[in-house]
Amino acid sequence: MILGEIANRRHISVRLPKTCGKVPTNVVRLLGHRLPRRRGTQADGNYSSISIRCETSMVPFTPIEKKDSYTLRLVQPHPVAVTQYSSRGDGYLALGAYMSGDNDSSEKFPETHPIVMTYRKSDNGYRKTMQVYLDGSSRTPPLPKNQSVYLDIAGGEVIAAKKFEGNATQEVCERTLKELLLDLEEDGLGVASSFKTSGDVSDDGSGSIDFQLAQYGPLHSLSPRLNEIWVKVKM
Repeated sequence: MILGEIANRRHISVRLPKTCGKVPTNVVRLLGHRLPRRRGTQADGNYSSISIRCETSMVPFTPIEKKDSYTLRLVQPHPVAVTQYSSRGDGYLALGAYMSGDNDSSEKFPETHPIVMTYRKSDNGYRKTMQVYLDGSSRTPPLPKNQSVYLDIAGGEVIAAKKFEGNATQEVCERTLKELLLDLEEDGLGVASSFKTSGDVSDDGSGSIDFQLAQYGPLHSLSPRLNEIWVKVKM
């Protein structure tokens, strides 16, 4: 099973060998700390078809192609809440408060994955923003009460995603980014200078290459987490 093919679905059908007693760990990890519920099984030869319901929503995308070391996806336009941050903890708190009702209508949003952090190179390192997908709202999301949080539309872009597990330190992210850029160059794919932004006050249009860190799973956990480095691809 290709993880990218199930990441934006609320209901999944998984075919497992009868000897397998539970949903594979990588599927559970992708869907976060809320374990999926089994809806029933149906025997078919040496396999059982298990239908599960995801308790979290994923950033919507359409898989394009899976390479050996990365995947290409078309990320669909979707509403996000965004904040600039220095410490990831501050970003989590600001966005978590908005999703928990710290907005003009006290609306609460369901948990979504991944949390996406955008890194833009500057003279003093990186300027960083963190964003979360706002699912469950059939209208324009309410305005934040916290002035450090703003609303935007993300997506509408083709990205290349390269995954890794463990701690997403700056050194690991930069190494994974370098590997991804080399893979794209070998495949003859160009990288766009920056991700599209409509309300991002940190975007100065300098044309430097941006990258994004996407993190799946619970925010506060000692268990291994799935991370991805994203770059925008010219098509």
